[in-house]
Amino acid sequence: MHNRFIVIHLTLHNFRIELDVKIICRCEDVTEEEIVKKIHEGYRTMDDIKRILRVTMGLCQGKGCRKHIAKIISRELGIPMKEIVQPTYRPPTKPIPISATFENTNKRVPSVQH
Repeated sequence: MHNRFIVIHLTLHNFRIELDVKIICRCEDVTEEEIVKKIHEGYRTMDDIKRILRVTMGLCQGKGCRKHIAKIISRELGIPMKEIVQPTYRPPTKPIPISATFENTNKRVPSVQH
């Protein structure tokens, strides 16, 4: 998977600003700069970064960004990649009606009497 780069050119009275932003987590729009900043603020593990920035919590559940985040942590802290503990996969949940858990029969779902 390739990282997406955003390059913004702004010309205002002969003044040019060029801004390179490397998006690491596309689902949550988290940049490499944000991850590096949090690492230097003391967030040292994948779980720390996940909790503070919501990386790996989007629709893809980290399939597109886990390895990139681990590489950034490894690079910034000087830790070998094999020592970076990956957070567990947790599929997104969606509320369903209780009736969806019963077998498809023509029986009514029993009601609870109070």
